[in-house]
Amino acid sequence: MTFLAIFLTGILLGFHHQSRTARALELGPCFKELGMESGKIQDSALSASTSYDSGSVGPHHARLRNNKQGGAWCPRHMVSRNSREFLEIDLEDLHVVTGIRTQGRYGNGQGQEYAEQYMIEYWRNNLKKWVRWKDRTGNELLSGNTDTFTVVEQALDPSVICSKLRILPYSDHIRTVCMRIELTGCMWTDGLQSYNVPQGVKKPELDLSDRIYDGSVANGHLSNGLGQLTDGVKGGDNFKLDIKGHGKGYEWIGWKNDSTPLEIVFEFDKVRNFSSIHLYTNNMFTKEVQVFSRARAFFGLRDHKYHPEAVHFSYMPDLVMEHSRNVTIKLHQRIGKFVKLQLYFAHRYILLSEISFDSTTVLGNFTQEIEAPDLGREYSLQGDEVKTTLSKEEPARNLIEKIEESSSAVNPNRPAQSTNYIGPTISVLTLIILVLTSAIVLIVWKNKKSIAKGIEDGLHEDTKFDLKAEPKDDDEFPSHPTTLPFPNYAEIPDVVSKNCILNETLNEKPPPPVPPPPQNYYYRSPTRTHLMLPQTVEKLDNDLNDGRSINKISSEKLRMIEKIGRSQYGDIYLCQLVDSNSKFCSLHTLSDFSFFEGFKREVNTLAKLLDDNVATMLEASLEESPYFVLREYAQYGDLCQFLQDHVAESTNAIASNASILSYGTLIYMATQIASGMKHMESHKMVHKDLATRNCLVGNNYRIQISDLDRYREVYAQDYCQLAGASPLPLRWMSWESALLGKYSCKSDVWSFAVLLWEILTFAREQPFDFLGDDKLLDNLDHYYQNDGQQLYLNIPHNCPKEIYDLMLECWNRNESDRPSFKEIHLFLQRKNLGYKPDGH
Repeated sequence: MTFLAIFLTGILLGFHHQSRTARALELGPCFKELGMESGKIQDSALSASTSYDSGSVGPHHARLRNNKQGGAWCPRHMVSRNSREFLEIDLEDLHVVTGIRTQGRYGNGQGQEYAEQYMIEYWRNNLKKWVRWKDRTGNELLSGNTDTFTVVEQALDPSVICSKLRILPYSDHIRTVCMRIELTGCMWTDGLQSYNVPQGVKKPELDLSDRIYDGSVANGHLSNGLGQLTDGVKGGDNFKLDIKGHGKGYEWIGWKNDSTPLEIVFEFDKVRNFSSIHLYTNNMFTKEVQVFSRARAFFGLRDHKYHPEAVHFSYMPDLVMEHSRNVTIKLHQRIGKFVKLQLYFAHRYILLSEISFDSTTVLGNFTQEIEAPDLGREYSLQGDEVKTTLSKEEPARNLIEKIEESSSAVNPNRPAQSTNYIGPTISVLTLIILVLTSAIVLIVWKNKKSIAKGIEDGLHEDTKFDLKAEPKDDDEFPSHPTTLPFPNYAEIPDVVSKNCILNETLNEKPPPPVPPPPQNYYYRSPTRTHLMLPQTVEKLDNDLNDGRSINKISSEKLRMIEKIGRSQYGDIYLCQLVDSNSKFCSLHTLSDFSFFEGFKREVNTLAKLLDDNVATMLEASLEESPYFVLREYAQYGDLCQFLQDHVAESTNAIASNASILSYGTLIYMATQIASGMKHMESHKMVHKDLATRNCLVGNNYRIQISDLDRYREVYAQDYCQLAGASPLPLRWMSWESALLGKYSCKSDVWSFAVLLWEILTFAREQPFDFLGDDKLLDNLDHYYQNDGQQLYLNIPHNCPKEIYDLMLECWNRNESDRPSFKEIHLFLQRKNLGYKPDGH
């Protein structure tokens, strides 16, 4: 099993390192010299309309600081307003050109020719014509030189995405000009060649149109060009502000709701494998602007012919915070050259400023559209999901078949494959399959023996929390802890020390009392749907391994509210104990008896978790069908949605119904989570998915750790599918868990710091939402390599330094350098000393 795990990890890391992911246009690092001066741009890539003398002042001499021969490119004719002389530079691949540097002719120090002004034109294959560049005010002219030796640089705003560029000297009066050139910019890795979209709203008082679009504009529709959605400049929160003097609505493109979805079609240079799309959107709901309510993305190899299976995404409306935000839609490695995106209106307007993709190029000949049967049914639109009707193996097989068919169509003269070796090949393959099958059987047999031995030893690895016992460490968890006196909080430092020890017998201050929830109240839900249990729940008379007796319960005592989702064992329901102060709980059912042993181990492990801040087990049935377990649930739902419904007390809440959470309340909730994780740590149990979505909020801000909401479809976008493994919460995982599959209480500490960051940012965005999954793996790899290039989550707004220092300690590369949950709980308890939440 160890060899197999290493082998699969190697495949995953190998795939990860070989892929090249495109990202959005980031102008910060995009000012590198493209190679005119250095010679990286070769002479063969340079041409001109004319040259006075190709040997001495031809286009290949038009390199910045070139002192050879005539030392410049000089056109044959004198330049005026109406002349059309140009120097052409072929960049071959698509580049982003952000600036131009110019000089006059060197001429052995005797030159006097230079260009006072010039214009530029550029080319992309989809444009099918040369386009004259204009700045954001419509000006075409760029200032040149006033002498022959000074280098003058002009930044291009907007920048130019092109594969060819022309420099056209200009003069108000007839004169001889010569030029030396350098270009600055970077490769355009996004691969996007154009987007087609309706033109934005344009009014005298507010212009929300795309004013720098370089394609065709006809009948209110933009086609075959690029513009403000790809210029690398994001709009401000208030789109009516006059930004940089460019007028109202600048950098936003806005569309009005006409009862149909907004449709944008993107064309790329090559067939690509897409992992995500990022949309920078406006949410000024008091001015009738909101983020789209849901989206659909279709993929195709040709325009107007798309695969019928779409990626669906829904967005939870935010009527509290009006700031602009980045919305990421996971595209789940869909393949295509064209992407059709449909955005559904949530209010009167949709405003977008930037759109970018994470993608990699796909090699192969694609001449036929990859088809799938029409699904003929509607899909639920919760969260982020890919609708599929094929098995996991079929899409890849169909793709390979299509590529082979395409290759045959492109190469009709390709010789037919010989059939002389079919027999021996089949024999060899059969032998290999038999060997692999034998190996798998041996591995499974050994694994079953180890599991059986683990059960006998009381070690339960497969639990509902995905709990996993840590290796025994007598130094960290002494069997007979030393009794310590009650700590003096005044002497506790404001930073977490890994040598800080908290004894389990400390007389800690109890949490505030928790009054029962009001009758007929369920978080954020004014009404309930009463469902019938799938089967009648019979008596429960079995005992668990820890000696806890199980009470009897019947179906009449359970009122079903909704189906939460489905786990590896069966369906999960939210329900209510009608005769127990309307207490809420979750019902986990076993649908397949073949999973009974794992289900039983999970129930036994859950029975050991008896803590105020852990969702404990209430009832269970293991003796007869139906098999199930009841666990605690809280009336206010999960912490992620609870935070999104509130704002900080320092915020000027615009919405009249905005609820406030003080900083003390946030730390109070985090302290409870640390306390619950300390309890799990004492049992050497690992959670593996610690996040706000898996914490429950009860009355008086009581927090309980669970894992139920990972099964809700609304949180599907928080999980990443890697190399056929189960979906992973990659953005919350430590580097050793993501790359090596190693889980421990210290990897949970890493996740706790991300959870703490979520709490202090009110869960308004995903961790590292500016990184795609591949880039996120790259960042975790920097931790593994310990090369100092790793990125950390930014410090939340108004977050004290000592709290952020705690997060950084939890994100230490070495597990031994991270604090334990004992230390974290003591530290947060010190910061929250004496706090009592208001009634809730």
